[in-house]
Amino acid sequence: KTEAVIWGSALTAIFLPIGGWLGFLLSRHVLMDWATRLSAKFPTLEALHSVFSQPSQSLKIMILLRLSLFFFLILSLIHSILPDM
Repeated sequence: KTEAVIWGSALTAIFLPIGGWLGFLLSRHVLMDWATRLSAKFPTLEALHSVFSQPSQSLKIMILLRLSLFFFLILSLIHSILPDM
């Protein structure tokens, strides 16, 4: 049992960042138009977009979002449609 926990923890530590990175790249380059249209339909996403446009607030909001219960893929999608700073 202990060996399975160690293997599971190691594989999770390796593949979780890779999955997040791939999700970000996929949403940044393949799903960008769809995500932009989706953010226009929902006021919450539009509000996040306007907050992240302000460099002084973006780091604080990103940290708070990472601590929340949002799914990691949804957060990667939100961050991918934001303008580059």
